[in-house]
Amino acid sequence: MYHGKLGEENKEENISKISNLTGVSKDFINEQLSASYVKEDTFVPIKKISDSNTALKEELLQVPGVLINKEDARVYPLGKEAAHLIRICSSNKCRRIRRKPRKRI
Repeated sequence: MYHGKLGEENKEENISKISNLTGVSKDFINEQLSASYVKEDTFVPIKKISDSNTALKEELLQVPGVLINKEDARVYPLGKEAAHLIRICSSNKCRRIRRKPRKRI
């Protein structure tokens, strides 16, 4: 979001809308906006949102001062819970494990 484009008369209302939509506290948003490096035209990142969450992005873009930057990121279709499985099974170790016969005790 851009600090200078939130609007002075509706600034608190706009921050409340952003807070409700993103689940980020108003205090955190105000803290980010009041950082020493922030100027009127400084982009202030608040939260990362999934590219597939188009409904939320459309609602956020209705609030003055909100801008959404696209960022490349690794996406796991099954979520964080399965991310470690993809890492393990994509390594050479997984191939070696498949080749070894299982020992029965």
